[in-house]
Amino acid sequence: MFTIPERLMLASYGLTAYIIKLFVPFNLMAMYPYPERIGTQLPTLFYIAPLAVLLLTTTVVLLRKHRFLVFGILFFVATLALVLQLLPVGGALMAERYTYIPYIGLFFIIGHFYLNVRDNANAVIKKTAPVLKLLIIAFGIMCAFLTFERNKIWKNGEVLFTDVIAKNPRLPFAYNNRGYLYYRFIKNYDKAIADFNKCIEIDSTFDKCYGNKAVLLYNTDRREEALLNFDKCLKLNPKNTDALIGRANTLSHFKEFEKSLPDYNYYIKLKPEDEKAYLWRAIAFYNVKKLDSAMLDIKVSLDFNPQNAEAIFWRGLVKYENKEYAGAIEDLNTALRLNPEKNEIYTWRGLAYYNLKDYQKAIADYSKAIEINPKNAPAFVNRSIAYHESGRNKEAFEDINKAGQLGYPLDKNYFMKLYNLVVKK
Repeated sequence: MFTIPERLMLASYGLTAYIIKLFVPFNLMAMYPYPERIGTQLPTLFYIAPLAVLLLTTTVVLLRKHRFLVFGILFFVATLALVLQLLPVGGALMAERYTYIPYIGLFFIIGHFYLNVRDNANAVIKKTAPVLKLLIIAFGIMCAFLTFERNKIWKNGEVLFTDVIAKNPRLPFAYNNRGYLYYRFIKNYDKAIADFNKCIEIDSTFDKCYGNKAVLLYNTDRREEALLNFDKCLKLNPKNTDALIGRANTLSHFKEFEKSLPDYNYYIKLKPEDEKAYLWRAIAFYNVKKLDSAMLDIKVSLDFNPQNAEAIFWRGLVKYENKEYAGAIEDLNTALRLNPEKNEIYTWRGLAYYNLKDYQKAIADYSKAIEINPKNAPAFVNRSIAYHESGRNKEAFEDINKAGQLGYPLDKNYFMKLYNLVVKK
């Protein structure tokens, strides 16, 4: 963190450096890091920079009758002011792209200066115009060449941030960005983790990096580690929405639904337009038996997207828990039409039919669930019960045996009941 006087020094340094970089465009990079303190102090250059700005201001005041000079400087400063880090913008002190428009002001001054020399009444000054013209042309050619070379660095994100890191190995922002690139687009997770770790090593307060690392860990089934990183991220920045929803979903994965609800609540408060969050919170409410709250969230989710098959499926489950079996079947039918590959729908619709004592339809749904997944042990148990209620005890016994072979813990009394009805008959 920087104090207000330090922010003024940073802005002064940036303003001066941008002017110097125009005329000495070497060792360029996409972004320039904030300075590292020497003890508690900034490097000496940052204390000198305000003097350079003061000199520039004095020059403009003294030469204010030259309106082209005043206009050019003011245009340069005005268009650059918002990114001079008086208020933090981005993760770098300076960036080349910030000057595309502001430099028009400085080129305006150069152009007017040449015209003043060319048209000067003083013959001696006028004779320097051809030399000045050649210098401007040479400068333009140099800029064109450097632009061509820099375009190679902007080939893609990996090349760009690798160049930044090579020139500024202590810039955490660059490691975070390259790590995100490796994770999200290149799918090189080992390199992504290495970059995130390096970013955190340099700056242990970089909350976004903890969040990015946590998302990667979650999506690569390292969820205990993901939870730790979400915690660190939110400790640094409680309003990091990616971390809030990430931690909520991680807690839900571990079936800690009650703990997940505060994160879902705060996330939705910050991002009320995220339709998925309402459904995720609804699922958490469902699992802690807060069915009315679950139904309200599902309604909001469906207001965003009335054809959301997952939301309709969960509405069916809430209706099932409320013993509204006919309504549950209606929703499960719709969900199945929208997503015929979702195996769970057959199981739940089978349960609804069973509770309506429509055992044949229940058996048909359980059979479909087993057809899709022959190792679906609960479906064998449910079909066994439906067979038994239908008087088909032989099939019921075969199914309960199959469930046991698949490792499902059987109810001893139910098993022995079927055994006595079928084997000892």
